[in-house]
Amino acid sequence: MELTQRKKQILKIVVDSYINTAEPVGSKAIVALMPEKVSSATVRNELADLTDMGYLEQPHTSAGRIPSARGYRLYVNELMDRKTLSAEEEASINTALAKPLQQVEQVIADRIVDGTYAVDTKLPAEMTLSKQLGVGRGTVREAFRLLEAKGLVEIRPGRGAFVASDKEAGTEQTVQWFRANEMELLDCVQVRNALEPLAARLMAERSQPEDLLELQHIHQKFVEAVEKQDAATIAKYDEKFHTSIVKASRNQLLIKINHQTCERIKNFRQRTFQHNQNALNAIMPHAKILAALQAGDADAAEHYMHSHLELVAQDLISMTRDGNVSL
Repeated sequence: MELTQRKKQILKIVVDSYINTAEPVGSKAIVALMPEKVSSATVRNELADLTDMGYLEQPHTSAGRIPSARGYRLYVNELMDRKTLSAEEEASINTALAKPLQQVEQVIADRIVDGTYAVDTKLPAEMTLSKQLGVGRGTVREAFRLLEAKGLVEIRPGRGAFVASDKEAGTEQTVQWFRANEMELLDCVQVRNALEPLAARLMAERSQPEDLLELQHIHQKFVEAVEKQDAATIAKYDEKFHTSIVKASRNQLLIKINHQTCERIKNFRQRTFQHNQNALNAIMPHAKILAALQAGDADAAEHYMHSHLELVAQDLISMTRDGNVSL
């Protein structure tokens, strides 16, 4: 697709307007600023082309357009009036160039680390990700290149971008994430250690046969997922195991608090189980908790849950202080 003079005029108008207002630019505003008469329909078609070419982005379906990193580069290199930029204008361009790219890079990196994009699998196409994330294809392409430089992505000519099989870089990303979120995670672990041993005691005292059958089934699914080294499924059944115990306590306040805690540690679970040793380490504690509950031994159920969560806290400290991901 050719970058015609009219497309360049429209791109320049969008960039100029966005620098001044920080608001997406619609077709009506562009029509009013065009040097020659042109219809809104024509401008909309040109905007669609510029978006497909990676020069513009559309934050929402009904929104106007904003410049992409590629669009800003073309503007700076060819289109802008040759004058000295003010400090505010320069800062605005630098921020606009960096922010979308950093956000897209971080989203893709997070999905690789948490297992959404599995090792050695092909990443979604640039067009697919650009629509999902509300950015231009050029921004996604640049994010792939940055992630390749960090060892998380492998670009295979003619085939696309793949999750790199070498997880060393992913491990470093995981450690950095744990360190950045250390205090919140420790808070959540402390709440769990106050809540879940009590829930285990109450389940031992109040559970129905169907509660125990469900928990046994969940534990079996957890073990199967560990054997397959399926991190996403491991995290899913770990959450189900602990949540089922809380639900079987029949204590509505515990159930409510547990729901809030689970939401806050969802990413923690996913990242932890990217390293299969962590999942292997959880099998025996889960089995002990399950056996105590099946025996109706409230003291043992409470004790084993407390011991299990103490190890989780120690593992978290090991991760954040020592960078040890094989907990």
